[in-house]
Amino acid sequence: MNKELSLSSAEMRQLGYQVIDIIIDHFDSLPDKPVLNIGSPESLRAQFDQALPEQPGDVDSVLSLVRDQILKNISHGDHPRFFAFIPGPSNFVGAMADALAAGFNVCASNWLEASGPAEIERICIRWLCDLCALPPESGGTFLSGGSMANLTAIAVARHIKLGQADSSSQVYYADQAHMSISRGLRVLGFASHQMTRISTNNSFRMDTDLLRTRIEQDKKEGQLPFCVIATAGTTNTGAVDNLAVIAEICQANNMWLHVDGAFGAGAILSVKGQQQLKGIELADSITIDPHKWLFQPIETGCLLVRDQRNLRQTFDESPEYLSDVDAADEEINFYQHTVQLTRQTRALKLWMSLHVFGAQAFREAIDSGFANAEYIENRISGMTDWEIVTRANLGIVTFRHAPADYSATELNELNQSISDRLSETNLAFVATTILKGVKTLRMCPINPRTTRSDIDNTLAQLDRIASDITGHLS
Repeated sequence: MNKELSLSSAEMRQLGYQVIDIIIDHFDSLPDKPVLNIGSPESLRAQFDQALPEQPGDVDSVLSLVRDQILKNISHGDHPRFFAFIPGPSNFVGAMADALAAGFNVCASNWLEASGPAEIERICIRWLCDLCALPPESGGTFLSGGSMANLTAIAVARHIKLGQADSSSQVYYADQAHMSISRGLRVLGFASHQMTRISTNNSFRMDTDLLRTRIEQDKKEGQLPFCVIATAGTTNTGAVDNLAVIAEICQANNMWLHVDGAFGAGAILSVKGQQQLKGIELADSITIDPHKWLFQPIETGCLLVRDQRNLRQTFDESPEYLSDVDAADEEINFYQHTVQLTRQTRALKLWMSLHVFGAQAFREAIDSGFANAEYIENRISGMTDWEIVTRANLGIVTFRHAPADYSATELNELNQSISDRLSETNLAFVATTILKGVKTLRMCPINPRTTRSDIDNTLAQLDRIASDITGHLS
């Protein structure tokens, strides 16, 4: 019995080479794979719902099962024709960095156990802070993604501004804010009457006049406004709230400004992104997800804060069993900057990718996402019975098929049917969203490996499906 849970050097090499071959084959064949692979619960449970294996099995058989069954039943967010949600294109270097981190079982929570990875994390955070034009005293921490970064930011804002929970405290965010905002607030114990959703204007940006009025009204009623959460790149339309005006409102009322830039903030690496994200440098905290615009494997989120000391003030605990890892002034223990103690290194993949490809390659990749969305907008504008709902913005464009003889309800049903039928073809995945009651199709073509041919074929298929449903010829 192999109680050491180990393989020989030869066995490890054989398994490792096989795994690498599977990953490379995935990257090479991805454009030809179906975008969606959705297994039925019945078939998957029939195959895998077995008793705990007590005896050792053959490693090749186990790997074959993973390759041929488990990984065949996943949809591909890194596919060049996966246009729904926010695609996660990833890159091979980042994947290999994750393999190294897992292989060395890096515990990146403190300097004593992982001084090298901790320094790499500090450097990557410094790069991101500099890109966002935050001051020298800024800092941050890597987390699993935008949801945890937003939750962490709210916890910091409450601790710094209030010191403790206060039933009169008020948080403000737009009706286009990500679902993680309201969920994070609930997890942190905020009641519904403390969570104020501000309507958006025709550009789906937070109505700053309404925000200002609501804050003034709440203060007169004895409430305690302490935080505004703005969005830099909404999931629905790519809209960026007016960050400069919101920052002015926050400063006038001694409030914390958090910017949820999980989607959009990474685009600041490019010139066009910088132009759209003006005002982000005024934030007290910023969420940024490198597994979106910076093309890293998933579970690479990051929270940046204007003053790094605020993180430690919020989360630092010093139990006796960690007395040996207390850092010197020039060292850093990231477990003191977040709620998580044992944590993997999430910065290594970003650091390696930037060193291998160079920042300029990332800028060009980001610019290609902008250009792809603008290309889609131009193509849709020239197609019969199609209309743009929101123009290309931060790599997202929404549109719908809108023949004149359909009612509003029928148009909503029509566009849902078009999306469903496209998914059935498995050529591409274009999901829907609802904007002020209007069902729209939505494309986010930020994958740097998406070609104009991918876009043309997808739009042509959408048009064929629409014509087939309506009987109208384009």
